[in-house]
Amino acid sequence: MSPKATDGRPIFIFTEATLDANSIAGAETPLGANRTCGHILSVSGSQASVGLPAASIDPAREASITVGKFLRIQRAKTLLIGMVTEVTQDITAASHEQGFRAAARLDMMGEIRQRDDGKHYFQRGVTDYPAIGDPAALITRDELRLIYDISGSDTIDIGHLQQDPTIGAYVNVDEMLSKHFAILGTTGVGKSSGVALILNQILEARPNLRLFLLDGHNEYARCFGDRALVLNPRNLKLPFWLFNFEETIDVFFGGRPGVDPNPGPCANPRNTHSATPALRALFLALENWVSGGVVPPASRVPSIIDGTAVDPDFVKMPVVRGFAVAPEANRITPPVDWVDPPARIDNFYGTLVCAVDADGNEIAGIRLPPIAVPLGTHTGWNVYRAQPCELCDRDGSFILFAAIRTEREASDDPRRSLEERYGSRDAYVAKVKTAADTLVAERLLLPADAAAYVKAATACDRF
Repeated sequence: MSPKATDGRPIFIFTEATLDANSIAGAETPLGANRTCGHILSVSGSQASVGLPAASIDPAREASITVGKFLRIQRAKTLLIGMVTEVTQDITAASHEQGFRAAARLDMMGEIRQRDDGKHYFQRGVTDYPAIGDPAALITRDELRLIYDISGSDTIDIGHLQQDPTIGAYVNVDEMLSKHFAILGTTGVGKSSGVALILNQILEARPNLRLFLLDGHNEYARCFGDRALVLNPRNLKLPFWLFNFEETIDVFFGGRPGVDPNPGPCANPRNTHSATPALRALFLALENWVSGGVVPPASRVPSIIDGTAVDPDFVKMPVVRGFAVAPEANRITPPVDWVDPPARIDNFYGTLVCAVDADGNEIAGIRLPPIAVPLGTHTGWNVYRAQPCELCDRDGSFILFAAIRTEREASDDPRRSLEERYGSRDAYVAKVKTAADTLVAERLLLPADAAAYVKAATACDRF
C-alpha cells in the first residue's frame, strides 16, 4: 500500500474480507487463452516460477508482467495469489523450446476460497500448491479489492494501492498497534511523510491514545499541530544543580557506540573516526570562557581566504582501486515545508567544501591524531553500492593505506604505504604522541583522550 503523501514501496497488511461469488470473475472456470499470461515451470516451498511468452514481457502492453504485480493461479477449489518479485530472461533451454522467453519468480501470499454460502474470502498462507503447467493470469480488480479493501470503523485510510489507485489502502488500527511494525524504504521515498500520515490518522481514530515519539532529527515537530507537546533543548528545562561539570560532559560527549567498519549498503568501508574527543575539550574551553573569561581556541573552520574552503569541483580525491567517489556535493536550498514541499525549487545556495591533501584527508578543522597521523583516507561521505550516484545517509568512508610499498604498487595506489610513511610501529606511535600533545597544548584535546590515542597506536595491528 502506498501512503497518500509518498511514492514509497507498498506496506502489505492482509486480513480476511468477503465479496459475493459473482464478484470474482472466473473463479470457478478455467482461464482462457486470452487471459493466461504464463504457465508454472517449477514450485519450491512458497515460491513458484512462471514461464512467460514474449507477449507477457512486452513493455508496450499494459498487461506486461513486471515486479510488484499480482498473479492468480487456478486450482480445483481455490485461487492461489502470488506477487511477482523477479523477472528474468535467464531461462533453461527446455523452457525456451516451450515458447517461453522469460520467467517470473512468484511469492505465494494466500488463497481466495469460497464459503458454503457462496461468498469468497481471502486467506493468508497456502494450503494447496500449483502444479507444473498450471496457467497463471494477472489478478482482476475485484480479486485485488477482496484482498486489500478492509475499510470499516476499526480502520484508517492511508492512501490507495500502488497497483490500482481505485482501491483504498486501509490499516486496522488495533491490529497494527498490538504488534511490532516498521516502515522501510530507501532514502527519499517518503518514510517520514508516511509515518506522519499514519500517526495523524491514528490520532483521528483514537483521540484518547497517547503516543511517545523520539524525533532524533527534528522532522515531526510541525506535523501534529496543537495535539503534540514538543520537547526540545529550548523548552526542556532541567535544574542546573542536577549535573556537575564532569557529568554534563559524560551526558553529552561520553562517546557513542563504535561505527561498524563494514560497508553494509555502502560502496566503501565506513569511516569509524569520531569527533567526540574534540567535543569534550571544546566543552571545557566553553566553560572556562563563560565562567573565567579565558579566550577559547581559535576557529579551525575552513575558510575561503586561506584556501581551505573550495568549490567541490576543485577537490581531487586520490584514484584508488575500489574507492567509490561521491559524484557531487549536496545542493542546499532555503528552508521549505518538507511536509508539503513546493513542486519546484530553483534557488540554491553556493556550496563550498573542505580542501583535501594528497591522501584525500581534509586539511582544515581539528585534525585529531587519526587524521594528522593517518592509517588511510577518511571522508565524511559514502555512496550506496546499489546507487553510486546517491550519498549514503550519515556514513563516511575509510580506505586503508597499503602496508608496504610493493602492495601499493601492485594495486596502483598513489598514496604512500605505511612502510614508506612511518617505517615502524614505534615511529608511528611517536608521531601520534606528538600530534596528541600538540592538540592538548592548544586545548583541543584532553590529556586522558591523548593517552587513549597513544595506547591505541601502540596496539595497532597494521605494522
